[in-house]
Amino acid sequence: MDLKKVHEVVNRIQKTIFRNSSYIDTGFFVSSFKGAGLQFKEHQVYSYGDEIRFIDWKLLAKKNTPYIKTFEEERNIEVKIIIDCHSNFVLANNGKSKFSSILEMCAILIIFAGKTKDKVSIYFVGKKTILLKSISGDSGLLELISTLNANHLVDDNGKPNYDNYLEFANDGFSRPKFKELYRESKGPFVVFSKFNKENFSFLSKFLKGENTHFFELRCEFEKIKKKFKFTVVGLKSSSPLKEQGPEI
Repeated sequence: MDLKKVHEVVNRIQKTIFRNSSYIDTGFFVSSFKGAGLQFKEHQVYSYGDEIRFIDWKLLAKKNTPYIKTFEEERNIEVKIIIDCHSNFVLANNGKSKFSSILEMCAILIIFAGKTKDKVSIYFVGKKTILLKSISGDSGLLELISTLNANHLVDDNGKPNYDNYLEFANDGFSRPKFKELYRESKGPFVVFSKFNKENFSFLSKFLKGENTHFFELRCEFEKIKKKFKFTVVGLKSSSPLKEQGPEI
């Protein structure tokens, strides 16, 4: 994982998204909250000047006293990244494996979340589940690398250890291996896997909703078959196409 390139990508995205900001104080990442606050909190007795559109008319008819509905401000989002670790992720083009590319994508989201005051949770699902909960920014990136390093999946610089990764990966599909996800009901979800009919059917039903995004990374030498509604991300190579393993 090239951390310098990760930060360059984040800075480029930041400038692209916010280049039309008019003023410095209303420009880059000022707001800590998103949305208008649509989650109901409690009732309060109506006072002069309160918004009449928030009056609870049913409660007024019942108690003969006007009450208004109050709402909690909608907090920033927390992206849940699910990595269904498959041995296929060690395949590479031009020396970069799928697993390394996935780690870089996670790092970009973590750094960007730090700038927007959002959070990222990551589930590495293999023979066991490795969970990183509510991380963001440089400290979140450090936690990602240190956690994977403690599990012997990457070295101190974030470079994958493929021998240990293959020991960790679990190609067989079983619902119990996703048990850590059962408590998660709210997305957005980003799912990386080598999809087949069984695991895609389960995950698409389990993580249903418009905020669920499925990605399968494929090298140029792999045959592309579009059977399911997931996004195929091609790993580009400047060299002639050939099947090769990662550089270890």
